[in-house]
Amino acid sequence: MKTAIRLSIVLVACLGLAVGAAPASADLHPSGPVPTPKVAFTTTSTSPGSSFGVHARITFPASRTGRPYSVNSVGVAFPEGTRIDRTAVPVCRASDVDLYLRGTALCAESRLGTATAKVDFLGPGSEVLGGPYEEFLLGDGEIIIFEYNQLGRPGPDGATLAPLIFRAPLTDRGFTMFIPEGPSLALPDLLWALKSVDLTFADTGVFRLPAKATSEKWDFDVRFGYYVGAQQNVRIRVPVAV
Repeated sequence: MKTAIRLSIVLVACLGLAVGAAPASADLHPSGPVPTPKVAFTTTSTSPGSSFGVHARITFPASRTGRPYSVNSVGVAFPEGTRIDRTAVPVCRASDVDLYLRGTALCAESRLGTATAKVDFLGPGSEVLGGPYEEFLLGDGEIIIFEYNQLGRPGPDGATLAPLIFRAPLTDRGFTMFIPEGPSLALPDLLWALKSVDLTFADTGVFRLPAKATSEKWDFDVRFGYYVGAQQNVRIRVPVAV
């Protein structure tokens, strides 16, 4: 019990540092090549004009130091002509304060999906300390990300230490989520680092493919920004249903 309490105090303190003082990328420089993430990406439908959901698994390979570089943003650019139907589910208009006090149950009908992540805090094996579980809500022109920072294996039933709320603008062209990371004592950049992310957006009717296909594949671009200043783009080509 005492060990768990000490761990909670350490993680909460680090979370505070992550949110209050995220390091500027200008102060960091890559010590070697930034490996390209591996992205497995599928949609629930590929027919023109249909609504769709998404499942993505992103794995961040280790750098030559043995740890991944720390990511400060992850975004998705939709195929040109994609439409966001903001009437498909109710829009969550709750303030951050209301969400902190009452949780996502306040906007249960606005839920779009969930994600879990593995985080390298201090080096190999440290991901067992905990990680984030996230719920995504449709906001007013944005995606609201409610993040539960948890001990042990993250999930809907995990033990939450500190919730955080982020908001990512959402347009017909896509969205970008910014990711604050806490300080670490380990290379390559002395920051916590994502090892993997599993994300699922249900087919709620909010995301709708273009009414007409201009090629045989839908192009989704998954974009990554790093605290060391690097930028990467992984293009996913999803076959159009005939």
